[in-house]
Amino acid sequence: MKERKFVMKMAVYVSVLILALFAGSCSRNSFVKENLKTFHEFRLKNGIPVVVKIARHSRTKSLVLVINGGKALVPAEKAGLDKLTQQLMRMESKKYSDVKRRTILKKTSSSIGASDGLDYTHYNLKTIDKYFNETFDLYADLLVNPSFPEKLFRETVTNLKNRYRSDLTDGYARVSLALNRSFFSGHPYCSYLFNVETIDNITLEDIKAFYRENYVASRMTLFAAGDFEIHSLKNRLDDAFGSIPQGTGFDAVPQKFAGSQGAPLILDPYADLKKETSYVRANFEVIPVTHKDYWALVLASSMVSEIMTDLIRTKNSMVYSVWSNVFGKRSNYASISAYRTNNPEKVVNLIKESIDIAAAGKCVSPYRGSGNNDEYVPIAEGLGFYKTSFATNFYTGLQTNASIAMKMADSYIHFRDYTNYLRVMSKIQAVSAEEVQRAVVRYIKNSDKVWAITAHPDTVEQIKKDHKAYASSYRVINLR
Repeated sequence: MKERKFVMKMAVYVSVLILALFAGSCSRNSFVKENLKTFHEFRLKNGIPVVVKIARHSRTKSLVLVINGGKALVPAEKAGLDKLTQQLMRMESKKYSDVKRRTILKKTSSSIGASDGLDYTHYNLKTIDKYFNETFDLYADLLVNPSFPEKLFRETVTNLKNRYRSDLTDGYARVSLALNRSFFSGHPYCSYLFNVETIDNITLEDIKAFYRENYVASRMTLFAAGDFEIHSLKNRLDDAFGSIPQGTGFDAVPQKFAGSQGAPLILDPYADLKKETSYVRANFEVIPVTHKDYWALVLASSMVSEIMTDLIRTKNSMVYSVWSNVFGKRSNYASISAYRTNNPEKVVNLIKESIDIAAAGKCVSPYRGSGNNDEYVPIAEGLGFYKTSFATNFYTGLQTNASIAMKMADSYIHFRDYTNYLRVMSKIQAVSAEEVQRAVVRYIKNSDKVWAITAHPDTVEQIKKDHKAYASSYRVINLR
């Protein structure tokens, strides 16, 4: 009788599980199907592709203009050239002074922003429909007719230098800089690492030349999200951007990060730190976002982060925060960071132990405190929780037109398919526990990591004696 009841219970459980999975699959399919109906494509007179996602029930309107190429467009000795160009470009145009620009944006509570990413630059507008005509005119004129005044150039240069000097007073910024200089060496991404010297190498004429060469139609794609009337928007965009010169196209090719294998431990002595405070970080090359194992790796990285937090922070009180992160770039890499550790010699051993736990097929139990005393459970038991956590963050990131336009842009740059982001949850749901465990072993545990530590000089001397926990050799650097 008991066996029969058990079998019946299991049958009900399996039926409910199948129905839940089926409902989830239908929901995801419906999400993709309904969203695909809202996209519209056209080209401007000069060939700039435009993708519009209609959101009829939203009063916000967002535009994201992507300039392809990223850091590959910038010579290493002039690192910061793209950032300076971008900042100066959106400050003042022939029609709008800096003061007038600020007044309009404040009055309308709108924003015009930009970012110099590793793979692409984007220039964006976020406003509400009531002020779209006014703010779009400002947005367009700043892009098409920047004035690049000498006074603002000098101010921008000074601000960027001060920002760099400020970073040198922050322990985590320092360890990231020390590590990335080594890890990105010889790679186009190294142009991300500007300093006072590279900024001093840049003239106003360099900025004007960089703008003329790169802000051209053949390197641009425009994404829009909001309640737009397509015909009207196309006419407006054509009038504003249709005369931008065609220029020469550019598409950066993903490259390997040279020098990871057998790399020395990077040591950055910083006297202003307390002896009991150090910062540790590692970079390592991983598979590209287009690889079939990519989403398994993302989940694996999340599980490793949870184990490290449990083992290093909760159980040993050895760190303020610790995490693993996969960056999702064309030349893809990941990092492991220990923020404010009091024991950099031991923390790396606990990081490796955390990775080993995940590599053995275990993760932090999501049920602790609810009658389950197991600290670590098989990945299969916790995988649903991690997928749900990912889904919460994913859908939260689609709540505004600005974030949706950026998702479209990022999907286009990495997949040449601006709708790819709609299928992310289906890919996440398809990942198995075995695939996650395999990703931990292949792409995290067995990776060649480049480590860096920023610490007080006395702590650095101690680490020199115990450096083999990190690498077979070490190199002391002087950040300035």
